[in-house]
Amino acid sequence: MTKTLTKNFIVLGIISVISLYLLIVPAHHSQEFLWFHLLLEFFSVAVAYSIAIQGWTIYRLTYSQKRLWVGASFLSVALFELFHTITFSNIIMTASNELIHLSSWFWLLARISAAIGIVLYLTLSDTKLTDQKGRLIYPGALLTSIIFIIAVLIWGQSLPALNRDVETSGVFHDIVDHSFFLLYAGMFIAVVQKYMTTKKQPYLTILFSLLFINLSDIILTMVINPSHNLIFLGHIYRALAYYFLLKAIFFQSDDSIENMVEQKDNDHLTGLPNRLLFKQKIQEQMRDHPQEATAVMSFDIDRFKKINDVLGHEKGDLILKEVVKKIKKILPQEMTLSRLGGDEFALLVPYISKTSLINLANNIIRELKKPVNLSNYEFELEINIGIACYPFDAKTPDDLIKNAGIAMLYGKKTNQPYTFFKQFMIDETQEKALIEQHLRKALEHNELSLVYQPQVNLKSKDIISMEALLRWDHKHLGSIPPGKFIPVAEESGLIIDIGKWVLRQACQQLHKWHSVGMTSLEVSVNISIRQFSQPDFVLYVKQIINETRIAPNKLTLEITESMTMDYESAIPILERLKQMGIKIAIDDFGTGYSSLSYLKKLPIDYLKIDRSFIQDIEKDADSCSIVETIISMAKHLKVEVIAEGIESREQLNLLLKKGCDHVQGFYLSKPLVPEKFKQQIEYIYKKII
Repeated sequence: MTKTLTKNFIVLGIISVISLYLLIVPAHHSQEFLWFHLLLEFFSVAVAYSIAIQGWTIYRLTYSQKRLWVGASFLSVALFELFHTITFSNIIMTASNELIHLSSWFWLLARISAAIGIVLYLTLSDTKLTDQKGRLIYPGALLTSIIFIIAVLIWGQSLPALNRDVETSGVFHDIVDHSFFLLYAGMFIAVVQKYMTTKKQPYLTILFSLLFINLSDIILTMVINPSHNLIFLGHIYRALAYYFLLKAIFFQSDDSIENMVEQKDNDHLTGLPNRLLFKQKIQEQMRDHPQEATAVMSFDIDRFKKINDVLGHEKGDLILKEVVKKIKKILPQEMTLSRLGGDEFALLVPYISKTSLINLANNIIRELKKPVNLSNYEFELEINIGIACYPFDAKTPDDLIKNAGIAMLYGKKTNQPYTFFKQFMIDETQEKALIEQHLRKALEHNELSLVYQPQVNLKSKDIISMEALLRWDHKHLGSIPPGKFIPVAEESGLIIDIGKWVLRQACQQLHKWHSVGMTSLEVSVNISIRQFSQPDFVLYVKQIINETRIAPNKLTLEITESMTMDYESAIPILERLKQMGIKIAIDDFGTGYSSLSYLKKLPIDYLKIDRSFIQDIEKDADSCSIVETIISMAKHLKVEVIAEGIESREQLNLLLKKGCDHVQGFYLSKPLVPEKFKQQIEYIYKKII
């Protein structure tokens, strides 16, 4: 800080001496003086253009919105200054009044653009800008500048005069000058406040920039004679103002060019090579050892998002550093560990055997399972490793990383600690990508529909509720099973909009049934974990109930056990739903992580026994015992039990004997379209009796 301040004051001292010299020495009119004068103006153009270049360079490294807009503003400054300089050179040579007038307007446009650039730097938040949007800003600034340049060249003579030696210029000239003075004074005060608050070097340097730009404006607007020494000084101040601005924005900031060059190849948190450098290292390995096998291992930390949500991102970052520390401890020196982003890591393993790869994978998994202590929590980190090998699985670094990632995801799905890439995995991935692509348009094209499966009370023999089940019939791909598209909807986040549509459709259908006399009928709707975790979940459930005019106690929302694992967050949501009168069911019960200790705290109405326990209940003693235990536990919890997946009379009789409350399944009825429900009622009753 002190060094920067000292340097700036040294520069200020030198400029002060030059200023005094120019004030004392008589004005020159020699041709050499005029060319030197022009050289200074071109220097200002060059510095403004440098700001534009640096803005684009920083953007390509960081996608910095703030610096991109500043750079675009100074691209306009450079163009306007250039045309000012060209026309100003003709002023001196030919003394043309027309060119004097045009030159003044080009300079005014340059001043406006510079002021816009500084204001944008001081006011814009430095968020990232997408590449697609960012690419439009510089062409937009260029096109706008060209339009203004053409406008001045064509209609400039009809614009008000800006020169003090022209009688008609007084009022307009004064308004412009005073406006700029007030603007820069305001900016000066704002920067002083920012500096006093943050003590950051760039703000101190910007103060010098504002000082010089104001001095330049005062001199260049007050002096009438274009060959006066002070004009020469005004242009020195102008160039210095741009220089200090360039220095503050791009060479003293936290994300300066030097820092970006240093950091662009390394992850800022862990110091590991980032994706770009990792790909370069793979490329080098392939080039230097074309006949040798090269492997990439890909892995991320299971349930890392939950760690971030519970402990906060700061603690999550500490865990990532601990992961790096643990892995580095067991890695040979020739291997390269990289952080690709978030909690995703990759490892470059040169020319070792398949057996060695397996041993390495097991060592990493074993090391990460050793407990990590953080904030009174103890974590055993779990990972699934995907492995892809060059030249067998891929020919390029991008494909090698991608295929290792595909193998990792397949390993997660099949619960394997490590998985070697196979070609069929790509086919599955491509299928998922295709499904996601079409699913995004499914609602728009009215391809989604609901069917309803009856739930029957075993004691009263009545149909008490209809479970809404989602179906997708694509116009080209045909009927797509829920087991294929619902996981894709979950992963992509599309389930949020689809879930809202399902809830609204089911409630509307229930209203229709009630309007034709089936007033005792209820409807149940499955809720995904993505929906449940949305901040506005309860709000939009209430909104849909109000829109469709159904009684809240006729709606049951089905959630899975895993959604209640964080019961401290789940309970307030469930209680708000219960206060509205909505019923809650735990779906697929017995397959999750529920324990009586927290299950008894949940405000629920039903437990739904998973079909996997029902399908062999009449043959398998273990399944029968599990079902009996769940029913007994439900009685103690004072909630009712729904058994799903009933496919035979024997299963129905056994569940009735065990004290099950409600059943649903193909034995009673397949899921029905609403129009066929009335026709099936008699058939369902015969099955029950």
